[in-house]
Amino acid sequence: MRFSFLKYFIVTCLFCSFFSCKNQEKEKVKTSAEKIERTEKSYHEKYLEEIAAIEERDSVSTSGMLKIEGGEYMMGGNSPQTRRDEFPQHKETIETIWVDKTEVTNAEFRKFV
Repeated sequence: MRFSFLKYFIVTCLFCSFFSCKNQEKEKVKTSAEKIERTEKSYHEKYLEEIAAIEERDSVSTSGMLKIEGGEYMMGGNSPQTRRDEFPQHKETIETIWVDKTEVTNAEFRKFV
């Protein structure tokens, strides 16, 4: 009895596996990009229109600030004590920036915020 059950079980599994592996071709959905019309603007386009309407202000106050001129400098190491990720030494350019005259610690800034 046990042998016949096992035999029928194996035959059933093989039968199912053969018929489940048949090659099925699905119909391809035919859509062309030309037929699809855009009815709404993308988020990016809407955002660009919104920010284009914002008027620029030229009211930047630099009182109490120091101007640090930009320029070029060599970045990277050139001594035997430098780490491997500091090579190769290369030229970098930085822009002019404004910084406040008064030093502020992170703790002081945290209180302010």
